Amino acid sequence: MQAFGNVALVFAILERVLPASEFKFDEEKKTWNPADLRQAEEPATVKLWEPIAAIVFTAAALIIFNGYPDVIGTSLSRTAGDLDLGADRCVLFAGCRT
Repeated sequence: MQAFGNVALVFAILERVLPASEFKFDEEKKTWNPADLRQAEEPATVKLWEPIAAIVFTAAALIIFNGYPDVIGTSLSRTAGDLDLGADRCVLFAGCRT
């Protein structure tokens, strides 16, 4: 909400500070014609395998992280100074107490 307030404040300041001539519509181009716009480029196509791969890898990550916390997890049981370490990760640090 703060970002919205900041944007509104900037526009309020610009409205008061900038001259009104910068916001006037050009008198000679009073009519607007959509045919004057440039043609839009053809959008890139999404291959079928891309969303399927994203869904499969997301599901696999959710299953691994939530279903097997002992394989990849953050449960901590031993300490090394102020740093809590898991029992299997304690051998990496010399300060582990058993």
